[in-house]
Amino acid sequence: MGIYDRLSMKWQNIISIAFLTLLSTLAIIGWAYFLHFPWAWLFHIILIIELFMLFAVNYSEYQASSVNGAGGWSTFGYIFFQGAFVIAITVLRFIIWIAERFGLV
Repeated sequence: MGIYDRLSMKWQNIISIAFLTLLSTLAIIGWAYFLHFPWAWLFHIILIIELFMLFAVNYSEYQASSVNGAGGWSTFGYIFFQGAFVIAITVLRFIIWIAERFGLV
């Protein structure tokens, strides 16, 4: 029996949510790095937004874990935000690429 099995259900949920949000944050940061924006400050803004959302969601989930039935709901919003954020930064990079291609930037 591992240490994870000995934890209460509350702490198992907190660890699961923290792991899920950390993985999705690292995936977004990796995707933004892969897109290779021409300005370093834009990558730093994406990094700051992602880390802020990571801490905000995990803090919210930790506070909600003490209320029955309230834990886990902000994670759904976070995952939808992540999907929209991926689409937004990909479209932004495509627009920048088009502008670079035609000499507008």
